[in-house]
Amino acid sequence: MIDMTGVFPFSVLQDKYGISVDSVLRCDPSLANFIACFVLATLAVQAFMKVLEKLICAILHRSPEAVTDNLLLEIIDNLRREASFSQAAESFDDWCKKNSVPNDPTIAEFVKRVDDGDFGSRDEAIDAYMKSKTRRDTWKEFGISQQGFGQPIMLQHLLSGVFGLYAVTMANDQDSFLMFARWGVLLEVGYELVDTFKQLHPIITNEFGFGNLLMLFHHGTLYMSYPFYFYLLPSKMGWDIALAIVLYSGLVGIMVPFSFLKNFADIDLTETKGKVMYMAISSMTIPCMLIPRSVHWCYFAQKLLRFAWNEGQSWPLFAVTVVCVVIFSVFNGLSCFFVFKGLRRAIKKVRKGTEELEEDKKKDAALLRSRRRSSLINAIAQEANVNSRRISRRRSISLMGVDYELDDDEVEEIEERSKGSKVGRRSSVLSFLNTTDPIKEE
Repeated sequence: MIDMTGVFPFSVLQDKYGISVDSVLRCDPSLANFIACFVLATLAVQAFMKVLEKLICAILHRSPEAVTDNLLLEIIDNLRREASFSQAAESFDDWCKKNSVPNDPTIAEFVKRVDDGDFGSRDEAIDAYMKSKTRRDTWKEFGISQQGFGQPIMLQHLLSGVFGLYAVTMANDQDSFLMFARWGVLLEVGYELVDTFKQLHPIITNEFGFGNLLMLFHHGTLYMSYPFYFYLLPSKMGWDIALAIVLYSGLVGIMVPFSFLKNFADIDLTETKGKVMYMAISSMTIPCMLIPRSVHWCYFAQKLLRFAWNEGQSWPLFAVTVVCVVIFSVFNGLSCFFVFKGLRRAIKKVRKGTEELEEDKKKDAALLRSRRRSSLINAIAQEANVNSRRISRRRSISLMGVDYELDDDEVEEIEERSKGSKVGRRSSVLSFLNTTDPIKEE
């Protein structure tokens, strides 16, 4: 045990609130300890994400040039789409200001020259802007920083997953189980607290949308943190909740590197090893997403509802439990739906023969020409050694850290709704997806 008796400020906390280093580490069941652990977990997960950000950026800086070229290709795709141009341009401008990077003229100013007749189209203006190697290198740095910022958001789930896994598999008594399980919950809650403030901030700027509301509903662990800490984890549901932390949080973090490989690694589907690798990566969604969020969720949801009923909870509290189960059932249903679609499309891809893949490449090249993509894109693609899988059309959305492939009609619907979002309200389930992550097209 750690004895900090008499050491300021620990002596004040212990005398006035009964908080000690040992009580915090053990997650003792008192309100003061709960608040102290909550704050400590929030600081810890934010520090962990900062370390991951630096590490990911360092790895990407040392990665093959083909990877960073693919990052640049994705950014250019986002710039070419009217729905995502403003967000990409503003993010880049903010990044330049923050890092004191020269940005004159901005890409938005460059594109405005279309109205002056300097360029025939937006695509032509973007091509001219990106002809400068200096600008391309700067945008690559921006892409790396975006990955450094975005990937830790999902990887941080590993932290709570590890504590939950230890509680489920290694804890040999109730006290050690509660300590690790509570830390697993609090580490997840620490991230969700910060993200909740970020989702609420658009209210100030009058930019709050359905996507923000959806993410607020998604942070159920935050709203249930108090009953988890004091009542549910010490109860008969404790082991199941700790396992749920592993399955619904930890496994999401495991999916991140596989999603990155699927998006940016060069996998040649004309070769057997490429087909095997592609299917292996695609199939990771089965144990990490499909099984936990279908089979296990049905078991866990009914057990939680039966527990709440048998414990004689008040009707308002039982109603809240039912609402939480319904909300997460919707999320998990969407996840399973898109996992199934992605697997079906992956199987179709690997079953294609070499001649058919080559024909697809020709069709996609014609598509690129029809969208007036210049030789600049082709040159970058050649430098990146883009192969048949990378050139083939694949559009996806990212939902809870996993990429899901969409059909062409779904992509068109999302892009149309994005264009009309300023004048109308989004009305379908698919319409919220473009508010979480931009559509990726390969």
